[in-house]
Amino acid sequence: MRIRSLMTALCMASVLAGQPVGLVQAQSAKIDQRSINFHIDAKKSIEKGDLRAAQIQLRNAVQRDPNNLDARYDLGIVNMRLGDLPSAEKDLQMALQGGFDPEKALPDYATTLLLQRKFDKVLAEFKPENRGPKLEARVHALRGAAYLGLGQVPDGERELRESLAIQPTAEAHITLARLSAAQRKRDEALAQIDQAIAVDPKSVDAYVVRGELRRAGNDGDGARADYDKAIELNPRHLGALLARADLSVAQNKIDQVQADSDAVLQIAPRTPQALYLRALVLAQKGEVQKAGEIMQSIQAYAQAYMPAHRPGCSA
Repeated sequence: MRIRSLMTALCMASVLAGQPVGLVQAQSAKIDQRSINFHIDAKKSIEKGDLRAAQIQLRNAVQRDPNNLDARYDLGIVNMRLGDLPSAEKDLQMALQGGFDPEKALPDYATTLLLQRKFDKVLAEFKPENRGPKLEARVHALRGAAYLGLGQVPDGERELRESLAIQPTAEAHITLARLSAAQRKRDEALAQIDQAIAVDPKSVDAYVVRGELRRAGNDGDGARADYDKAIELNPRHLGALLARADLSVAQNKIDQVQADSDAVLQIAPRTPQALYLRALVLAQKGEVQKAGEIMQSIQAYAQAYMPAHRPGCSA
């Protein structure tokens, strides 16, 4: 894995996690009732997995009342999950500027920058300050990720260890694990993941990354156990579903490939990885024409995806 690829993989893990969005009482000003109603409708759409409908409803909510910061924040998250990163960046920045809880929105805003490879902007906008231990630890972890994205590994590792010194987080341990994996230090990577799980036993990303490491070590059964645990913790975690589906391809478990890829497409219908896996299933079943149509629709992605791909840890 190339060091410069770490950042994209790390950020995509948080996006693919299917981050929950919902009503958060962040503002004290009275909000227009129509705006609130649009937001409530959006929450219902999110629960159904219809992010496109939620996006429209949230846009209506903030258009009706620009001071509805809860809706603005949720719109940013939905845009991020739909892959509209410039809009996500704008909405999350506006939520922060309007007074939305920085402990919640700041890391998400920084993530949109990292996903767009705006590493210098992350370092410029998020300097170490006295934000309180929880948020300050997150900021150091984000700065570490930005340095890694720039290929400045010693600075990245320093920031990550400063993050852990302030407050141990699964996020920082996971990033260090990815760094160790990139440096082919598999035992160190596994040790970091064990620490991540000790800090947060419900860290879905930790189980996904450990699954990736186990699979790389030819422990398919161990990898499946980790992916199963991740999906048990969050059945809508796209990264875990895709990882398990990809493993199932290698193990010729076509029914599992279909189940997991269908689950992804129900949540995010345009996910290229899942469409590619659906095409594989169709081809396996002899439905070559349908498989070919899907492959043609994702041709550019498929060329990058083949011959091998492992969600989250590829480079």
